[in-house]
Amino acid sequence: YLYYLYTLMNLEKYDTFKSHIENINSDNINPDFLILRARYYSVIWDYENSKNDYIKIVDSYRESLNIWLDYLLVSLKYDDISETKKILYDISEDILKPRAKNIFRFIYLVYEKIDPVYAEKLITKLFLMEPDFVAPYLCNMHLNLIANKVELVSDLVYENIYEGVIYEIEGERKQKLIVSDDFSNSSHFINIDCDLGTSLLEMKVGEERIIGYQRIKLIERQPSFVTIFQIAVTITEDNRHNFSEFTFLPLKVRDDFVVEDMKEILKRFSV
Repeated sequence: YLYYLYTLMNLEKYDTFKSHIENINSDNINPDFLILRARYYSVIWDYENSKNDYIKIVDSYRESLNIWLDYLLVSLKYDDISETKKILYDISEDILKPRAKNIFRFIYLVYEKIDPVYAEKLITKLFLMEPDFVAPYLCNMHLNLIANKVELVSDLVYENIYEGVIYEIEGERKQKLIVSDDFSNSSHFINIDCDLGTSLLEMKVGEERIIGYQRIKLIERQPSFVTIFQIAVTITEDNRHNFSEFTFLPLKVRDDFVVEDMKEILKRFSV
């Protein structure tokens, strides 16, 4: 019967669907039927009833990011944005993982329509968890946001990130992100608790120190968001043959002209 109702919805037989759904007792309705009814209400622009159904649905589907996405989309059409933002904080962090289905669609929606600070912090957290996997999505998302004239969030205080740095080690220049111990496995990150991480935070630009028998010179401190993006670009370029969904050209982004250079990059993809 449920399959039959799904078929009616897919065929846009809304009048027939309505005649069936009206005969179902709302007090004892199965959550799967509730999902269908909520989507039906949304299709006919009855966003109030659709939202009321989603409030019941999420109690049974708290682990489904797709359900939360649908709920947010309905709330955007019915509620004030402040009410939609509240929904974000009902979503368990346990389902917001780098490989969760539709996680980057979720982040893009939140960034563009709901709460860009929440979205920027989330994609950064995912980047710390799996930098090689998340990097191309992070680059692609920010480029798309710029193309759609969405203002990017910058100068945030990130959890578990201390600073971006450029330094020389025995004359070889490196760019790294200084992070907490929990996220220091990547070669692009430096553990704040190690001698190098602690020293780089203490040093002044231009200062040299001997750390672990190697000469270290701090060249530049960077805003974290600049370093995050530039490292993501580097990872994406280095791993471009491993990603079927993305094709990136070499990208040069200067520290003082991040937005301008990213706009110039976009021109390469225009016809």
